[in-house]
Amino acid sequence: MSVNLLTYLNKWIKMFDYIALDKSHKMITFYSEGKNYWPYLNGLIEAIHRKSDFTIYYVTSDQDDPGLSYKNHKYKSLLIDDGYMRNWFFTHLNTFVLVTTMPDIGNYQLVKSKDTNFFIYTQHSLMSPNCSYRAGSFNNYDIIFCSGEYMINEHRKAESFYNLPEKILVEHGYTKLDKLLNDYSHHIKSYQLQSNHKKVLLAPSWNKDGIIESNLLEDIIQKVINQNYLITLRPHPESLKASCRKLQTILDMFASNPSFNYEDSITSNLSLFESDVLITDWSGISLEYAFALKKPVLYINTPQKILNPDYEKLQIQAFESILREKIGIVWNLNESIDDLIKNHNTETVNYQQYIFNIGKCDDVGASYIIDLIKKCSN
Repeated sequence: MSVNLLTYLNKWIKMFDYIALDKSHKMITFYSEGKNYWPYLNGLIEAIHRKSDFTIYYVTSDQDDPGLSYKNHKYKSLLIDDGYMRNWFFTHLNTFVLVTTMPDIGNYQLVKSKDTNFFIYTQHSLMSPNCSYRAGSFNNYDIIFCSGEYMINEHRKAESFYNLPEKILVEHGYTKLDKLLNDYSHHIKSYQLQSNHKKVLLAPSWNKDGIIESNLLEDIIQKVINQNYLITLRPHPESLKASCRKLQTILDMFASNPSFNYEDSITSNLSLFESDVLITDWSGISLEYAFALKKPVLYINTPQKILNPDYEKLQIQAFESILREKIGIVWNLNESIDDLIKNHNTETVNYQQYIFNIGKCDDVGASYIIDLIKKCSN
């Protein structure tokens, strides 16, 4: 029997063992699509451990997920694939609370199990739920952890428009922003300048009209380099799968250029911290970058990322659209980057007026989950 087959069978055995456990022994389960979502979940996991004795099960579909190596005596991890095994897992899932950053549960191949009491969605982006996600992406969640009042308003608008029952919407916050604010403050204290060259972070979104899909990468990278900037290309995790050939073409062109760097993971924030300016299209990273780092954002003027065909009918402006002109400037690829950003001031953008529970959202989320279990399981 091959090693691969033994490994595959072992995954099934461990998954069966998990499903066979009584629900009282697995009250809290987290599911992650992969390593890039660990930063949005680990703070909440750590906060639950600080505040309770509940055992947490962490299930992921990525063998490189840092969550598989996280250690705590009240923590167990499980690796499954992202195909039939995952479909079977969600169909038979029998935990009290399932927490995930993955939208669309119950809409496609992933069935919402009736044996799980509460499905909780927690954010991996500050983007509009009614614009940047497909219609119905959040219909099958019982509880949604919301980043700000704007998100609550959008969900309530969708419930009214589609005639849906009201969900429980929690004033949570955004764990990624809390982590960026904390880590960047430490970075500034210890950072030593390694080069006199200014640095650009190029971080496009993932959508059919984005920078990568519109074949704009080569032109942008070359023009940034021509302006004597170093540039790091950091694609969205979904672009690595959907546009791998386009990205490989760019790597073949620029890999030997000392002014070019490439990152295929978003688990580290060093490239954000060390950059002087962000270039993007409609990616949610622009909000995180401007809020936490107070650095300038340059937008490539691609069509807005609208995945919901009912967006205009909903008649509520997307958060990223409202903030776009306040935190960034459109760059036409020919203007001097230095000239564009020298007078741009993001200090005037007060993120605290938009985002809940700055600096403490993980504790807020953990307390909510713990109280929910104590209240509903007695």
